[in-house]
Amino acid sequence: MVAIDITTLRAGERLSHMEATRLAQLAENCGSQTIVLDVSRCLEATTPALARLVLLRRELLASGRDFRIGGLRGQPAKLIEVHRLENVLPCIKDLPRSTPISSYCPHTNVSAGEFQYADNAGMLCLQ
Repeated sequence: MVAIDITTLRAGERLSHMEATRLAQLAENCGSQTIVLDVSRCLEATTPALARLVLLRRELLASGRDFRIGGLRGQPAKLIEVHRLENVLPCIKDLPRSTPISSYCPHTNVSAGEFQYADNAGMLCLQ
C-alpha cells in the first residue's frame, strides 16, 4: 500500500483575500505533496481570493507539488465558473478522509487522534 501525502485545509464561511493568503502560507509551510482546500462550508468567495489561490497553485507546481479544491458549491463554484478557472484550479468531488495531525505541524497543540481545521482564526495541518 502506497501512502499518499495529502494535507487538507478547510476554509471558513467567507474566503477573502486575507483568508486565502493565510491558507496559502499554511499550504506552503506544510510540506505535503498535495494540498486540498476544503471549501464545503464556504458560502462566499472573492475574486482576489481566487487570484491568490491561482498564484498558490503556480508556486506549488513549480516546486513539484499540487493544489486542489474540494467541496465546491454555491457562490464560490459560480465564481470559478464565471472566471473560467476550472482548469487552473482543479476541483475534486470527493474530499480526502481526515486523519490525525502529523508531527510536521509544530504550531498546533493537538494530541494524537484529534483533528483541527483552518477555520476563521485557527491553524491547521491535516495529513
